Amino acid sequence: MRLAALFCLLALAGCSASAISGSTGEVAVVGLSDPLETLVTVHTLSYARPFMLQGTKQDPAFRAFLAKSANSSALDSLGLTEDGVAYQVYIQTNESDWMHWSSARYLIDGEVVTRDAEVIGSDVSCSRYGCAHYETVGILVSRADLDAFRAGGAGAVVRIDSRTTTTNRDVILPSQELADFLDAVDATRAALR
Repeated sequence: MRLAALFCLLALAGCSASAISGSTGEVAVVGLSDPLETLVTVHTLSYARPFMLQGTKQDPAFRAFLAKSANSSALDSLGLTEDGVAYQVYIQTNESDWMHWSSARYLIDGEVVTRDAEVIGSDVSCSRYGCAHYETVGILVSRADLDAFRAGGAGAVVRIDSRTTTTNRDVILPSQELADFLDAVDATRAALR
């Protein structure tokens, strides 16, 4: 439910957008200059994406929602917010059937961390050769976890699990994209002060 509220906030985040160029892609900043928006969204949804053919099983991205003022209640219902910011790992998968992803696991300092994963979008595309089932998953994470992923350097692994099958997928979070994203979040936070 918290993730559903987060995604409703994204829809309300507005269309005024700018981009911060990273080393290999752009990180979008939406709503910063729009006085009617209470939130700013920072995301890498357009960052150097692979084409999702049947052989490509997942595509990760990052999003953050930042409250424009300290007394904003826009993020209160989400949990996992730190200093007016909610962070999310966003994964699109492509499988031959519906997976109904429900949880995610990853390592921080050798300890397994488990988070809820919520399917926030789905689509199917069929041809005479079969169907591709696309599911988009959102996972709320802490800034400390993202900083630990960044410090690890080579790209952290997040395992998403299905609630209806025994299937799971290991998704490698692209380290340069994460670094560019966190830099953009920090720059946006500085701009809001």
